[in-house]
Amino acid sequence: MAKAKKQEKSIEQRLEETLVLYEKTPYELPSSWCWTKLPYITQIKTGKRDANHAKEDGQYRFYTCSAEYSMADTYAFEGESIIVPGNGDIGLVFYYDGKFEAYQRTYVINGFKGQTKYLYYYFYYKWREKNTYKQFGTAIPYVRMANFEEFEIPLAPLEEQKRIVEIIEKQFAKLDEARDLIQKSLDSFADRKSAILHKAVTGELTEKWRVENRVSDEWKTVPFKEFCYLNRGFDLPIQNRVKGKVPLVASNGIIDYVDRANVIGPGVVTGRSGTIGKVFYIKEDYWPLNTALYSKDCCGNNAKYIYYYLSSFNFKQYSSSTAVPTLNRNNFFNVEVKVPSIKEQEEIVRILDSIFEKEDKSKELLDMLDKIDEMKKSILARAFRGQLGTFNPTDEPATDLLRKILEQSN
Repeated sequence: MAKAKKQEKSIEQRLEETLVLYEKTPYELPSSWCWTKLPYITQIKTGKRDANHAKEDGQYRFYTCSAEYSMADTYAFEGESIIVPGNGDIGLVFYYDGKFEAYQRTYVINGFKGQTKYLYYYFYYKWREKNTYKQFGTAIPYVRMANFEEFEIPLAPLEEQKRIVEIIEKQFAKLDEARDLIQKSLDSFADRKSAILHKAVTGELTEKWRVENRVSDEWKTVPFKEFCYLNRGFDLPIQNRVKGKVPLVASNGIIDYVDRANVIGPGVVTGRSGTIGKVFYIKEDYWPLNTALYSKDCCGNNAKYIYYYLSSFNFKQYSSSTAVPTLNRNNFFNVEVKVPSIKEQEEIVRILDSIFEKEDKSKELLDMLDKIDEMKKSILARAFRGQLGTFNPTDEPATDLLRKILEQSN
């Protein structure tokens, strides 16, 4: 007997399937909006290239899992797209309209029949938060296609999407102007701090002190590993972390506080994978993650002096230029370091602490940057709840847009 042909579902049946059940919706939306999931309204693909595909003089952008794009000779994607790194810093999101190439662990979202920037700003607002506890891997966290397939989208009517994007961009432009001014002040301070640190680690800062205290100008020269032995940090999967008061330190600094330490402070931490070049001084006992290197042995030196020295050290020149930058300590462990006596180290620390305590406005400026970020989040929170005054009763409801998308996908 012939097998009966499977009856195709109607558009209305398919529409019903694309909507998130009311009891499972993240929050209440205006009546003309609806909740759906990303795969129903976009195409989701990954790049095909490996990191070595990058060319310095390439014609097209090459998006990897880094915060900055490279260049390539080829392109595989074109048009408005949202680009999301699949490993490393989960939470980075980019928008681009043009021809570009993508790394094999980078996700590309396009084909949206609405306003792509509307979708981009929702990713910018929620992607990191939604995936904080949905990451895989230990050494380098990553996401899977399932993370995208389960990502819920608050879909506004098409015309309202346009108005929302316009308001967001106007308000963000004003905040970005303020951010630029703050960043210029930070850069100016960073330049001055860099110059002072250079004087400190070359002996110029304590030249007068040495004369007054009859201390020799001779500093001993040792390999880096005999000045400070840096070791790889330790894995602590998200599901095993218990809230506490112990700093959990990654390549970009303290990211959380947990209930246990495995390194006695004070100590120094710098990035091993992901973020390279930042240096952190940790006073108390702490837990360094395996994306970081920590001072296992200060070799008899002052930990705070090591922090200041490493803050002037160019780690980036010893890192790889792959999709996820990685620092191999063997590349610099034999670099020669000139080391002052412990007494002079203490004097250098005293002087630098005094200078930076008086002049360091960077914390205040960074707090201002954080406030700008919080203001952006507040704007986005209201935008994706329909609270920016964008409602128009004559707009076709979002379900009509969803219906058209389904009809065109036949």
